[in-house]
Amino acid sequence: MKSFVHCCLVLVFVISGLFADPLHRDEQFDATIAQANELYLNADFDGGLALIKQLESTHPDSPAVSYFIATGYWWKIFKVYVYDKSLQETEFDKDFDYYLEQTISRSEELLERNKRDIVALFYLGNAYSLKSRVKGLRSSYFSAGRDAGKGKNHLELVLKYQPNQYDTYYNLGVYNYLAGTLPGYAKVLKTFLFLPGGSKEKGLSYLKIAAAKSTYFGAESQLILARFYADFEEQPQEAIRIVEGFHARYPQNAWYHFWLGTLLSDEVNDYEKAERIYREILQQCSSGVPSYTSDVKNLAWLKLARVKSRRLFPEKAIEEIKLLISQKPVEPSWILSKAYLDLGNIYDQIGMRTQAVSAYTQVLNLKDYRKHHEEALKLKNQNYNQRQADLYRMNLEGRRLAAEGKFAESEASFQAVMQKFPNNDLTIYYMAELDYLRGNYKQAEDALKGLLTRNPKDPKWLIAGVYVKLGQVYEASQKRFAARRSYEKALETKFIASDDRNAARRGLKQVAQSRS
Repeated sequence: MKSFVHCCLVLVFVISGLFADPLHRDEQFDATIAQANELYLNADFDGGLALIKQLESTHPDSPAVSYFIATGYWWKIFKVYVYDKSLQETEFDKDFDYYLEQTISRSEELLERNKRDIVALFYLGNAYSLKSRVKGLRSSYFSAGRDAGKGKNHLELVLKYQPNQYDTYYNLGVYNYLAGTLPGYAKVLKTFLFLPGGSKEKGLSYLKIAAAKSTYFGAESQLILARFYADFEEQPQEAIRIVEGFHARYPQNAWYHFWLGTLLSDEVNDYEKAERIYREILQQCSSGVPSYTSDVKNLAWLKLARVKSRRLFPEKAIEEIKLLISQKPVEPSWILSKAYLDLGNIYDQIGMRTQAVSAYTQVLNLKDYRKHHEEALKLKNQNYNQRQADLYRMNLEGRRLAAEGKFAESEASFQAVMQKFPNNDLTIYYMAELDYLRGNYKQAEDALKGLLTRNPKDPKWLIAGVYVKLGQVYEASQKRFAARRSYEKALETKFIASDDRNAARRGLKQVAQSRS
């Protein structure tokens, strides 16, 4: 009897061993990786690396250890590139390459002994995926594509053998989404590298599964989802929700803070909240919070100036940029060139052409970054419309008063402009905007339709702006079909300002939601 029980116990252990999760059989290892990931996410990259390197003695020749060390250097590389995309190399490249190649060689040795080794397939697939990501940062797209394909093939084998390995869903989700969302890129990959395309829907599904169930990549899956929501899915509010959560959880990481400001400013055009975020960042920089470095400070400073301009105070924006320039910033490398370029743009916007040309000349005297020379030359030699710039500046007072709810004073200001420049298109547009804010929808609609019949050529953004404002008037008047068509026409115009593009997209979504 005892012999029978003993045999049964042995059989149970053998069977349980066959079906045990090979990736997560060591709870202490997983706990260490989780702790290191928390440090990485809070911008303590050295702390996370030190923690994982302690595992090298207890887990010799482990592809898992070398992979997660490489991940620490990946975060360091990413931090550099997120603020300065013009770089081709960083001081962390050699360490990253060393540990990643170590992961690949260790995984391949395991596969020589067993072609279905889950651990080897998993870390080999993720190593190639991570390698591809760094090459993508450096614009080495063909080489990145080859590595991405290798990573995808190995990770798909993991799912073939063990469909519930949720950590595998992260990089497979990224591959599928990008290949499915960027058809031109996917076509190049398929043609030259013989790689299969992907499915955007499958990619999103995989990433959501990884975000909910992955032991190693749950947080990264959420972050990449935020990026995709903002860049491709036209769901900036969902991206903001995710990034706000990361900023609250990891307050030492300046990247989440800066990203939140960028989403508010560039994606939803909530300039009031964005200004508050950028001021918070500058305060953190002054307080010496470790990851709030000089490049973060200078970028937030320039963004703050842009926000002031968009909030109808270009003069204050000019003051901020001139103050930044006086500090002779060098981080990131292109910041001084961009500051002069932005300064020239704002000067041109308010009719100060001589000062604008001087700013563009300063750009040309600096090293060329991100095609800044090409842009400066184009702006310096443009067919400048002084009258439109003067009108823009003269209408600022009325627009500011309207934004403050001082409608009577706003109308008086616009009428004063009309006396100097009778029946001009720009002031008519701003007066229609005032009528919209007042709730005088019929007057606003008639004025905007009148502008469309005149088909103004300057400023070149005006036609799209009229269609967007008309869409908002129709939407407020419960004319949903007309609103949708007006937003669509705005997006079909040859030139549309970024704020108007965002407003038209939001409007289309709101109309669709109100219909449903």
